[in-house]
Amino acid sequence: MDVQDASQCESAESGTDDRDGSAHGGSSGSGPPGAPRRPSPTSCQAAPTRLRHRNDNHRQLTDRRRLPTRKRDGRGCADVPSTPSGTASPSSRATVSTGSSRLRSAATRAQIPLSTSTPSAKGRTSAQRSAVPSAQGYRLFMNKGTLTGRTVRLVPLSVDHAAPLFPSASDPEVWQWMPRPRPESLTEMRTMLRAMLEDPARQCFAVQRLDDEAVIGSTSLYELDLAQGRAEIGATWFDRSCWGGPFNAESKLLLFSHAFDTLGLARVALRTDNLNERSQKALTRLGLVYEGTLRSHMVRHDGTRRDSLYYSLLADEWPLVRDELLARIAVKGRHVTGQ
Repeated sequence: MDVQDASQCESAESGTDDRDGSAHGGSSGSGPPGAPRRPSPTSCQAAPTRLRHRNDNHRQLTDRRRLPTRKRDGRGCADVPSTPSGTASPSSRATVSTGSSRLRSAATRAQIPLSTSTPSAKGRTSAQRSAVPSAQGYRLFMNKGTLTGRTVRLVPLSVDHAAPLFPSASDPEVWQWMPRPRPESLTEMRTMLRAMLEDPARQCFAVQRLDDEAVIGSTSLYELDLAQGRAEIGATWFDRSCWGGPFNAESKLLLFSHAFDTLGLARVALRTDNLNERSQKALTRLGLVYEGTLRSHMVRHDGTRRDSLYYSLLADEWPLVRDELLARIAVKGRHVTGQ
């Protein structure tokens, strides 16, 4: 049988290593001596393991195995050198390229996960979807624990920040809704900051204004549980001179982005005093969902007990809230600069 006929009968297991010059899997003694050998009527139905090839055909198939092969799975193609065993060589697995026109080939059979191009929006996780910038030209930078936006920078809190933070923290109006006792001296301020920093489930930041590097407030990510993918934002206060500006909004933007895009959290919560109606309206307007009230949750500075209202934001809700924060920052920034 010639090579063209043999190709019509081969299956995925063809290419048997017989060296007797037989072209196909019939009886080697059939027919008179010296007469041309003909395939039996049922030769094309013969078992693949009985296929035989001429020596030159065998050499061609062997050489063909050493060449790069192109395999398809409907998504694209990739050149992967095949080995005689039919599995991908280590070098081929290491050099499989990725991209929108690449595919899983021999490395798939070796159970090696391949990372192709950026997944489509439908196939992305909520964290991947939220990592896509929502406004061109706006970038958040994180370096050594520092989060930087356009108007503020969040730097890791330290006891050295006690002096610049004390004027705002000791202001009764600023501290009105804070659950911690208001510090009345620089010593008490340092003690409070140390207690915050000793909490292993808390990431504390001092807020710096970019224009003049002044420390204008503080905020924290606390009750951080990476295993459960959740945290809360709180212990936030700003100097009264910064109220109405973009600083609080951008601090929230930086913390939410850090929580969802960097840490990969699934949920971030905020809580507020049931008497703090201004905060409740702001959280609702921002797009956070009211979840419920913890009754008699904490003791206020005057000894009365407060109810705590809980609001939360989930990872798949974050892109919409991010857009709202960006719009608010733009408006408040123009108001501050007078533009």
